[in-house]
Amino acid sequence: MRLSIKASGAVPEGLRRMIAALALVLCSEPVFAQAQSNVQNRPPAPMIYSVGDELKLSFYEPLKMPDRTDWASIGKPQLPGPSYYLHPELSGHYSIQSDWTISIPTIGTIVVAQRNAKEVETDLTNAFEKIIGHRGYVSISLVKREPLYIVGPVKQQGSYKFQPGLTPLSLVALAGGVLRDQDDDSAVVEAVREAGKQAADTDRLSSLLAQNAVLQSELQGKPVELPPQLVRLDGIKRAELLVNAEQAKRALVVQANSERRKELEVASVAAQNRLNVDQSRLPTTAASVEEFKNRMTSIDTLHSHGTVDKVVLEQARGELLGAEDRHDAVLISIGDDLRDLAQAKIGAAKFEADTKTELERTLSDNQHQIDDLVPAVAVSTGIIGLLRSDRSDDTDTLQFEIVRGSQVVPADVTTPLEPGDLLRVRRSPSKTLLSGASDATTNEGMQKFLRAEQ
Repeated sequence: MRLSIKASGAVPEGLRRMIAALALVLCSEPVFAQAQSNVQNRPPAPMIYSVGDELKLSFYEPLKMPDRTDWASIGKPQLPGPSYYLHPELSGHYSIQSDWTISIPTIGTIVVAQRNAKEVETDLTNAFEKIIGHRGYVSISLVKREPLYIVGPVKQQGSYKFQPGLTPLSLVALAGGVLRDQDDDSAVVEAVREAGKQAADTDRLSSLLAQNAVLQSELQGKPVELPPQLVRLDGIKRAELLVNAEQAKRALVVQANSERRKELEVASVAAQNRLNVDQSRLPTTAASVEEFKNRMTSIDTLHSHGTVDKVVLEQARGELLGAEDRHDAVLISIGDDLRDLAQAKIGAAKFEADTKTELERTLSDNQHQIDDLVPAVAVSTGIIGLLRSDRSDDTDTLQFEIVRGSQVVPADVTTPLEPGDLLRVRRSPSKTLLSGASDATTNEGMQKFLRAEQ
């Protein structure tokens, strides 16, 4: 909306601005109220699914109907109504992914975004019927949609529930209309808050990337390599400093693990040495047993002929028992050695497995955080850029831009909005409202990083 002032002769600048502001106060609220009324009275648009929508799918298979004759034989004049079996392995909640699809067990991947409910239901039903071999039914319920977001010189920035048919002008109306001059300070506060969040997220992202590089090198037993993501985000010099800092923090853990490995190795070597010694004694004790056994046999023969007395026989029997005891002791010691060696090897293997599992778990947790922080930093950067919007003292013409994923789409008052859209509102021509809130929007490294991640 542009307010033009025509008057004969020169109009003082201060008076002209006062008249423009008064006209905005008097005219803006009825205009936006009318726009909101038009949205409410507009017939609902066809339901088109979008990325981020959460759907509840229910797959039903009709059960076989009883035979009419059998049913009548038990005194029932009419057949019961149809019965259905819900397939719980297929039914459930599904979110539409960034590639416009949902993935369903057994059925596979189905394109859903930018299609209406009837089209999706037809595809799902056809795929379901191929699996069960006869007619089936699929119901689709829309559980949740991504909200709309609005930033700029409006009274209530934030998120709003998506409604089919909403346009930039109607969303501005829902947000309470355009701010008057004295209300625009809220954009500065929001930009400063968002700049602080972006700085914290960026620092955390850099730290996680450096930590993962150090952990990955430890897991693979290779020298540390600078992650390309970290180099794009912070440059080579800062990336090296961050990685070196993470290595220093990890040094104590690495040292403790190394000492533990040495302890386990010493225990294994000691058990193996004891086993070797005992095994070397085994032939000697076995030979001794055999020698005393032969002597016992000879003396027993002589005793039976009355050549030697019983005392000599008992002495020979005692010597044989002693040799057998010594041989048995060596066998027991060998068994103990084998057990100790096995336990040492099991302990070493368990330690390596636990260490590897812990590294992989930490790497996985860090990667999940990285995957969350990358879009968060991108969103903060975009919002800060949007909030660097300008005000005009000469006109109240509104300009709109829609941030849709990684795209910025020019819009007018009638452009249809989609779930998840962020609407940027500004006045034109513009002058800088916020300068220096964050230099991230002009940081070359940040821009390279975001372009590479898109």
